[in-house]
Amino acid sequence: VGDAVLSSVARRISGVLRGDDVVARWGGDEFVVLVHGVTRPADLGAAAAKLLAVLAPPHAVGGRALRLSVSIGGALYSGHGSGLDAVFAAADTALYAAKSAGGDCLQLAPDAAGDA
Repeated sequence: VGDAVLSSVARRISGVLRGDDVVARWGGDEFVVLVHGVTRPADLGAAAAKLLAVLAPPHAVGGRALRLSVSIGGALYSGHGSGLDAVFAAADTALYAAKSAGGDCLQLAPDAAGDA
């Protein structure tokens, strides 16, 4: 059942991405989505809202309708770090903040200068 849920999530995410965007499973039940050309927090919020909306309806798996809680940690290249490792670390920290906030939300990482 777990693999079927992950496949359903991957299909839904892929269905709302643009041609230059990328999705990859990042171990366990986590996915990384690279959204090309997003440089402003508002645009990142809009992309996250699309993902939350497409993942919100129940997933039909094994004759059951399963509702998932989705937590999104967001970070922007350069605003949250100048290298891939720094951006991923910022997004990961924001992800755990979103989980702590109860899920089904986006938490944006504070920028490298310390602003929210």
